[in-house]
Amino acid sequence: MAANSQNKNIAFQDTASLLEDILRDPNILGGTATVLNDAIVRGVGEPSNATNYAADDPVSAQYTVTYMGESNPFVAPGQETSLSSPIPQRRFELRMTTENANTQAGTSHIQGFVPN
Repeated sequence: MAANSQNKNIAFQDTASLLEDILRDPNILGGTATVLNDAIVRGVGEPSNATNYAADDPVSAQYTVTYMGESNPFVAPGQETSLSSPIPQRRFELRMTTENANTQAGTSHIQGFVPN
């Protein structure tokens, strides 16, 4: 029972670490990468096909990117003067799923983000 808990914790940490790596990887989400444009073309709420991501053996990892629409430029009633209305920004969702082949433990994390 303790081994299962430890394996699940390690899988959680692996997934969280790889998710952060992807968010910082300019080859996937930045510059001339087409991942974000492809997500917009698919439309709101339509995830990409799962894409393999390099992970240390025995961990396998896949991610999907989903366009979630634009942020709302409007503020709640009564807050009109206390908050500025930002220009709408495109929002995305990144889902990272990992599995350890040795322990059969895996997790899935979802992180929302607005690209720079």
